[in-house]
Amino acid sequence: MNIIKHVFSLFIFSSLVALVFIADSRGASKSAPSCSYADVSTAITSASVGDTINVPAGTCTWNSTLNINKGINLIGAGVGNTVIISGTAVGTNSNLISYQPSNPAINAPFRVSGFTFDLGGALRNGIELYSNGLVIQTKVRIDHNRFQNIGRSTAYMFINFVKVRGVIDHNYFTEASYFARTNGYGLGEDLWENWEGVVFGKADNTMWFEDNIINGPPVDCSRGMRYAFRYNTINTTGGGQLFDQHGNYGTSYSCFGGELYGNNVVGTSGGQFLDQRGGRFFVYNNNFNTTGWNINPREEADDAGNPVNYVGPNPPQYPQHVNGTYYWGNRASLTGALVSTSKGRNCIGTVCFDTPMPVGGQDFFTESTSPGISCGLPASRPSSCVTNQGYWATNQSCTNLTGMVGPNPATPISGTLYRCAVTNTWDSGVSPLPYPHPLIAESNGSVTLLPPTLYDPVITPVK
Repeated sequence: MNIIKHVFSLFIFSSLVALVFIADSRGASKSAPSCSYADVSTAITSASVGDTINVPAGTCTWNSTLNINKGINLIGAGVGNTVIISGTAVGTNSNLISYQPSNPAINAPFRVSGFTFDLGGALRNGIELYSNGLVIQTKVRIDHNRFQNIGRSTAYMFINFVKVRGVIDHNYFTEASYFARTNGYGLGEDLWENWEGVVFGKADNTMWFEDNIINGPPVDCSRGMRYAFRYNTINTTGGGQLFDQHGNYGTSYSCFGGELYGNNVVGTSGGQFLDQRGGRFFVYNNNFNTTGWNINPREEADDAGNPVNYVGPNPPQYPQHVNGTYYWGNRASLTGALVSTSKGRNCIGTVCFDTPMPVGGQDFFTESTSPGISCGLPASRPSSCVTNQGYWATNQSCTNLTGMVGPNPATPISGTLYRCAVTNTWDSGVSPLPYPHPLIAESNGSVTLLPPTLYDPVITPVK
């Protein structure tokens, strides 16, 4: 009995120590006196890693970049309540907020939530997220904000992220040529040689965008970066391309790839959903309210132009050109025709060239290529298969996307993609990341978050 009491006492003591550690790891909660640049900057300077800085309601103009070099939580009073306006001159090549941790090895959580950010038609980026060297930040969350008035041409973004992963959720992006950009700049070769390859359905392997409302093309990606978009509403006038995936050309390196699923595209006409010139993608179960949309895999340049030596500790096992890519279940009007996929003309700018790559049934796979991909119940998966054949095993409908697309889906997409590794041998399969993203669940507990609305959203973050 004494032994049991002793063990029980140790358990209680250990639990209390763990709780104290968890509480301490979350840091202190502090409040800036106002939303002014001076007050917020001073509060951040005095904060420690893990602290929360609460910014009160008000409308404030910032004339300089707010530089943050530590993992903190910057929390406003909600969209429409805490409004930050850029006061810098039009054409200024800077950011409203810049996050670049001075000690990236800590990989501390970083969060910005509950603001309206008005770029004043002037800045290069609204928020820039950057990690030095090859150290990746995996705990970044940007949520429940409104981004507006970018006012500049292409290459200027609401969010720019480099070697940073996490989740960007429940935001409203009013307009942009591309609202987000991820670009490895001069590190393309290092990133390809030293990073792990694309591992699908993994929370910390990419930057996830979910439950956002986006007006305009979502993202531009190049030089060893990657991204994943799911359960967003994308409003577009159509006629152009939405998702951009650079290949290799000149001294640049291809985007790694990513995932696109469960998105709801609302447009006045069709266009190009994805212009994929390199890397590896899973694109499935996206809905389009109009016909005329297509997916366009093509080659941007021969890999020989900048080959990867694979000298790093975790070399990727696939080339830079489009490869290992699967498109399936993308439909018009939830139950309508499948979105077409066809190899596009290989061009760099206005200079075009002929090459057989990528090849349907070899580099990318659809419902109509041979081999291709099919959908059905898990128990109906064929016992025999040919190399690279795909099978989406699911208990959900293969022909009706109702409830599966757009913010806060009623029935998040579930299933497992199996690929035939060698003749008559299926691989172990990959499945979608559980919804919502674990960083959302971690910071909000069991609270159910509603998506932003199209009209004058008032979005208050859950602290």
